Amino acid sequence: MFIEIKNAKKQYGTGEAAVYALDGVDLSLEKGKSTLINMIGGLDNLDSGELIIDGRNISSADKKALTVYRQEDIGFVF
Repeated sequence: MFIEIKNAKKQYGTGEAAVYALDGVDLSLEKGKSTLINMIGGLDNLDSGELIIDGRNISSADKKALTVYRQEDIGFVF
């Protein structure tokens, strides 16, 4: 396995103000992580299958919808 995350937790704040950004996340990835990041970011297209983010099927979005998605929902730091 190239990348493994097991039971990852991240909390911001304490007490009633606590926000859990990660709460028991498990993830395993083989090599090809940059391809996955490009797919999630709407920079590349799947050959088959679906990529659903926040209830929206990004894999079937047209160029205009992907541009709006990248502007409003995804941020990149290069």
